[in-house]
Amino acid sequence: MWVGTEVVLYSSAISREAQAIPRPNRTRTLAMTADDVSVTRVDEVTLRLRSGDGFFAGEARQLLRGPSRPFRQGDVIRLSDMTATVEEVTHDQRPGVVVFRFAEVLESPTWLWMRDNGGGFVAWTPPAVGKTVVLPAGR
Repeated sequence: MWVGTEVVLYSSAISREAQAIPRPNRTRTLAMTADDVSVTRVDEVTLRLRSGDGFFAGEARQLLRGPSRPFRQGDVIRLSDMTATVEEVTHDQRPGVVVFRFAEVLESPTWLWMRDNGGGFVAWTPPAVGKTVVLPAGR
């Protein structure tokens, strides 16, 4: 699991490929934003993420999902091992708050939690149930 900016995400994948370092079977990117992200642990398997400027801000990030497909409160995206539910949208219909519910407890060895520290990936541990942490933007 990863929170950060796309520059580090893509450069890391290219670097791993060039060095013949194995890649994970799948990566779940929870947030790509140039703003700080507030992460609240709702329960054993759930995180709520809030970005001050909302998610998918700017044209580059909207290549993944642009204004022609606006988000709505209550939208649910289902993947094999997690769901993402849009809890709040911004004035221009981008996700502002997203709740991620995982198939296993967040402490499971299934997950390798990482975040962007502005120069690469660093290990990260989700907060305790009921706690909130703010991850500074990976600048």
